[in-house]
Amino acid sequence: MPVPRALRALARRRTVVDGVLADPPYGAGWAPRALVAVEQAGVLAPGGWVALEHRDDEPPSPPPGLDVVQSRRHGRTVLTLLARRAEPA
Repeated sequence: MPVPRALRALARRRTVVDGVLADPPYGAGWAPRALVAVEQAGVLAPGGWVALEHRDDEPPSPPPGLDVVQSRRHGRTVLTLLARRAEPA
């Protein structure tokens, strides 16, 4: 199932997850679009995380609500960990 359709299905079911592993195709601008899609779907719990694999020349621009926690480079591949801001108590 394509990711946008899967995210819509999860949102319709009101599914909330603590973590998302994302490995979008390289070189097509999918890394930032994947982050936006996850954030807009509302399926990521407050304080939840996204582990995004991307090429080193495609650094993600996190959408509002997601912050980069850490990045690790392995050759031309980068694994970036982002966290959703916890909602105020």
